[in-house]
Amino acid sequence: MNDYDEYKIEIECLNENDLIQELPSYSINNTQTFIRKLKRELDQQKTINNILKSDEDEIVKHKEYIKQFSKNFSPKIKIQLQEIKNISNSLQDLVSENNELKKSRNELADIYSNKEYTELAKSLTELREEKKILIDFLKNMNITTPQLD
Repeated sequence: MNDYDEYKIEIECLNENDLIQELPSYSINNTQTFIRKLKRELDQQKTINNILKSDEDEIVKHKEYIKQFSKNFSPKIKIQLQEIKNISNSLQDLVSENNELKKSRNELADIYSNKEYTELAKSLTELREEKKILIDFLKNMNITTPQLD
């Protein structure tokens, strides 16, 4: 393999339309589950909308529920947060190592140069990005959606 081919592979490894990167994260069942969860979130937002439109007595009941929730779940939430941080650090280290390994494997060149595979990778990337955009939008609107992934 000449320098040009190696450079081409390295550039394609950096391309976000990377089928090897996208393939393990795609699942038809997970995507369908994501869609169901979005629909559930839509229903929950409708419920919140109804609550916010309710009378003062209903609002008082909801405030009491929130106080009780905080009392019951704050300790567990702190433990879960720490666990997620620990997993996040490990995951970031492993992803970095995997990216370095992909760059060093010449056997994968045909996957990076195949137009069909790059188109599929592009679609998977767009699917993931659309999910992320929606999750980020909900987050920016201060809508907590722990059931979305």
